[in-house]
Amino acid sequence: MNKIFIIGNGFDLAHGLPTSYNHFVDDFWKKITINYEEEYIKKIVYVDEINSGFLNYNSINSFDNIVANIEEHCKEYGYFYDKINHQYYKDRSRSHPIFKFRNEFFKKLNTHKAIYNWVDVENLYYYELKKIAKSPKLNLGQSDEDFLRGRKKLVKKLNIEFSQIKDLFIKYMKNEVIDKYDFSDNLGSRYWKEYYDIMMPFSISLDDKSKIFFEFTDDEDVQELMNLYDDQKEGAFFNQSYFLCFNYTPTAQVYFSIMNEGKIEVKLNYIHNSILNESDSIIFGFGDEIDDDYKLIENIDDNEYLKNFKSFQYSQNSNYNYLLAFINSNRYQICVLGHSCGLSDRVLLNTLFEHKNCRSIKVFYHESSKEDNYTDIIKNISRHFTDKQLMRERVVNKTLSSPMKQVQMPMINKES
Repeated sequence: MNKIFIIGNGFDLAHGLPTSYNHFVDDFWKKITINYEEEYIKKIVYVDEINSGFLNYNSINSFDNIVANIEEHCKEYGYFYDKINHQYYKDRSRSHPIFKFRNEFFKKLNTHKAIYNWVDVENLYYYELKKIAKSPKLNLGQSDEDFLRGRKKLVKKLNIEFSQIKDLFIKYMKNEVIDKYDFSDNLGSRYWKEYYDIMMPFSISLDDKSKIFFEFTDDEDVQELMNLYDDQKEGAFFNQSYFLCFNYTPTAQVYFSIMNEGKIEVKLNYIHNSILNESDSIIFGFGDEIDDDYKLIENIDDNEYLKNFKSFQYSQNSNYNYLLAFINSNRYQICVLGHSCGLSDRVLLNTLFEHKNCRSIKVFYHESSKEDNYTDIIKNISRHFTDKQLMRERVVNKTLSSPMKQVQMPMINKES
């Protein structure tokens, strides 16, 4: 029996890293006062240099703050505020903009009230793509050629804007995470022991024997574990840990290095690539080919529509094939560490969850003072199953699951 750890952004957040979507987008607005003249920012938003004083009215920590500043500026000088399009002008003729979005997709991210996580960003991209794919002819007299040409122009624009957000995100991650936090593998135990114990190969000596067998519903699996438990008493490691990392940071690499030093057999797969690996572009897009509308998009017979689907990006290296080889090799339990299991990874997760070798799915959930997200994750997991009875058999109930441990990755000491 092997263990596969599905590692998502919540794992980085549990290590105190500012890797959430809100961290990223709020950082953009916090630094707009000093960055608005940079060329990469000008691709995203336009700020009139002569009327840039509104940036300094009140401190800016989010998009809402900059909106408040601009509204105050417009009120003071009698300028025109277009609330619908979030654009600001010196006059109603709209000949002199003070501020406007140049990247329409980024505008939707900031003005849409349901964007909280990275999966929401990918879902919004797919929503916009489907909207274009389903768009009707503008008028009865429009030729098919003009219609297809106009629709393709919209798809290209969406892909360019999505790529700009991806580049902006990479820059943020390098500057605010990779360059500021200590990812060395010689960290003291207070930083990594909580997860090191969880990520050990499936060792019953680390768990309550009376509980561990309840994580499996198949009698053969339970008997196998009992037999392996007897072997474990003789000092034998009987399986492997496999880190399937959806993150772009080296956080999982820390544990991989530590466990390798302890001669523990473990594999690490950055399925979406790592920011540190500059030879491969990170995989960022959508991965739900089960969706009813995917066939519609595929039948358009234009590869521009498929540019940001993850399944085609997986073919750029061997990471996906390595994963398939591992899940075909032996039975496994899945442990979810900080992954929302959203629809943007549906094809890959469906392959993992419904595979004949998958025997159990255990969720480590985020817990706050008022609530936790265990039920939300289970609901998301259910969407990846075509066989709902199989889902109920494999998902470990909450009484046998645990909250995510909260630790703090240390920052780099610039003085040393």
